[in-house]
Amino acid sequence: MLPSTYEDAASAEKKRVKVQSVRNEMSRYLKETIAEMNRARPARGSSSGNGNNDNDGGEAEDTSAFLSKIRSSGEAVSTDDLVRVAHIFEDDLTLDNLSRPQLVSICRFMGVNAFGTDRYLRYQITNRMRYIRADDKMISAEGIDSLSVPELQSACQSRGIRTIGESPARMREELAQWIELHLGRNIPSTLLILSRIIAAGEPISQQQQAQGRGQPQFNAEALQATINSLPDNLVNEATLRLAE
Repeated sequence: MLPSTYEDAASAEKKRVKVQSVRNEMSRYLKETIAEMNRARPARGSSSGNGNNDNDGGEAEDTSAFLSKIRSSGEAVSTDDLVRVAHIFEDDLTLDNLSRPQLVSICRFMGVNAFGTDRYLRYQITNRMRYIRADDKMISAEGIDSLSVPELQSACQSRGIRTIGESPARMREELAQWIELHLGRNIPSTLLILSRIIAAGEPISQQQQAQGRGQPQFNAEALQATINSLPDNLVNEATLRLAE
């Protein structure tokens, strides 16, 4: 008979493979949903209505003009610019405006029950996000190196961080990056999860594999695709909140 420790390790690995398979499926599903939404969405103008008043506006007008530009043209922008505007899409506002397919994708990606009304899904996601934020603060205070390998794998899985085929050192780097973006740069967890869903189905290139021992690369393209996929009414509400 196999030792129980071997069975436990094999069972845990099998579970991680299954989770990654579900996440790849959700990535494809969300991308297809976003493509359908973009086809149904009226063409946006190349600039916002207040785009000519950048000097008179302030942060709200600048942000509105920037979002209008990247969402209409799809032009790649710097990571710093993306991070600068991402904080306005607060979790409560974003969840209230996401479509059901997006809510279901988040639930399944995070291992949350995806059955129920939209309100119930939002409630479950909100609770999970609150737990992750509290956990991030605790890990930040105690240090990532204090986590055992099983604890590290669990923390990474709950945040959509790849664990299959990744060394503990690599997972610690990815978790450290998540915490820096979430707590240090104030990127809402909903945006981080949505961007990870979009990036989950992307194959790992040979270059990325070769860089596996280096610093993790922030997927700015996935974050921009996430921002571009957000409903127009969400973008308008977030910008209005900024102006208040």
